[in-house]
Amino acid sequence: PISTLVNSPIIFADFYSDSLGAGNVNFEPTDIYGLTCPIGTASVRVRLTNPNGSNADKMIVKVLDPTGRTNAAISQEGIAPPTVVFNGGAGNYLVTVNKSQTFTVAPYSINLDCFNSSVVAATGVQSARAQNQ
Repeated sequence: PISTLVNSPIIFADFYSDSLGAGNVNFEPTDIYGLTCPIGTASVRVRLTNPNGSNADKMIVKVLDPTGRTNAAISQEGIAPPTVVFNGGAGNYLVTVNKSQTFTVAPYSINLDCFNSSVVAATGVQSARAQNQ
C-alpha cells in the first residue's frame, strides 16, 4: 500500500506548535508546510495533535507526495493522534493542516519528518511553514 496510519512511538526531528485562525461559513483556515526529503528517505511521517477543548473539533492533516498521491488523517480532541505514514522516497512533499470553519482560534502541534528504512529521522530540519492562517 501507498501509506498506512499507525500510532507507534517514533522520534521526530521537526516540530511546530502553531494555531489556525478563526474561520467562518465560507472559509476553513489552512496552514501549509513544505518538507524536502533527502536521498535515502524511505517514508514520510506526520503526526498532528489537536489539544482543543471540544471533542467535536476536528483537524485534518494531509500529505501530498512529489507524484501527486495523498494521504490524510483526522485528529480529534482527546484521542491519540494517528501518524500518517507515506511510503516514498526523496523529494518535495506538501503538508496541509486545516479545520472546520469554527469561529475560534485553534492551537495544534505537528511533528513531521523524513525517515530512512530503519525508521530513523533525517538529521536537521527538512521542513518550513509556507502559509500561516
